[in-house]
Amino acid sequence: MNVNSLNLFYFDANKPSFFELINQEKMDELIAPAIDYILSIYAQRYPRYLLRISNRSQEIYSIIMIFIERYYLKKYNASFTENYYSFKRVPYLNENISPTKKKYLKSDLTPKQINYSILFLVGIPYLRKKLKILYEDLGGEISSYTEQYNLEENKDLKTKIKENAKKKFLKYYPIINMLYNTLFFIQKISYLYDKTEYFNPWLQLIGLKIQRITMEDYKMNQRKNNKKVMDMLRSIINNSDANFSKKLIECMKVFSTKGFEFLKYALPLFVLTFKFMEWWTNQVKSNTDVDQSIIPVPPEALEPHTDGLPIPDDVTVCPICLRTRTNTAVTSTGYAFCYPCIFSYIEEHHRCPITLVKLTDQNIRKIYIS
Repeated sequence: MNVNSLNLFYFDANKPSFFELINQEKMDELIAPAIDYILSIYAQRYPRYLLRISNRSQEIYSIIMIFIERYYLKKYNASFTENYYSFKRVPYLNENISPTKKKYLKSDLTPKQINYSILFLVGIPYLRKKLKILYEDLGGEISSYTEQYNLEENKDLKTKIKENAKKKFLKYYPIINMLYNTLFFIQKISYLYDKTEYFNPWLQLIGLKIQRITMEDYKMNQRKNNKKVMDMLRSIINNSDANFSKKLIECMKVFSTKGFEFLKYALPLFVLTFKFMEWWTNQVKSNTDVDQSIIPVPPEALEPHTDGLPIPDDVTVCPICLRTRTNTAVTSTGYAFCYPCIFSYIEEHHRCPITLVKLTDQNIRKIYIS
């Protein structure tokens, strides 16, 4: 039997299966929507404290994930969810390299590989979410948008350039997004049939592949973790003459290290909490929809004030942001707005933007449309 025939029976036990990586990817994609969902639920109950955080949840989440991903990539050579599934990132070595040389090559990720990994784990997903939101805010329909902005011909150059850029974005975003998803689909199918070592194009771009953590990796990580914590504690004890601020910084390093490690155990509990809240909210909403008698009669709208905001001709447009209403809410004066818009306006001005009648956040009621 020749060497080529033996290669047909070669099986890499450390290579994760296609379905393991799919599960890891789905877990990674579930964290951000879960946080958004939980924040949106509690922001409706405590808008004074959580509404601003909820409106910036993607930015806050991305900043936090940068620190978390950097910690796990530097310590475990894996992202947060990859480490949870006992995976690691290793540089892809050419088969022509001798086994002796492979043994002595450094296995830890380089700072450049860590930075690129963070870019593709946090930066690119954040950018894709913002582009998707922008596409939805602009309507997502080329024809209706073009008709709306071709009605007026007398416009300055700046307005024309801005509107032309929006039309181009609405035209090309779906195409680019389709090509992006197609590229990832082809790469994953290639991985499924062992045509490539890389699960996605980003890993291929930075020359990293995913492998399972071995028993030696577990032991080495445990030794490194214990050594790091002991060194920090020893530094605090030995530096008895150090000032309070330096000791406080050392203590914070110890607690932050333990906090990052605790996230692995908190992840399943967090996902279960999210699923329970989603089920509970849907149950409450469905029970509310059954009993139609509890739906209150809409308030009769008061006369607009001459100094108030004008009422848009389109009844689906919010008078404050002048966009199609999302998360609709009405005030006791009888007018509908976006919930974040009217809440922020009343918090600042303490009145209805149309009638100028004195209002508080207690005069806002959300509308749930089945």
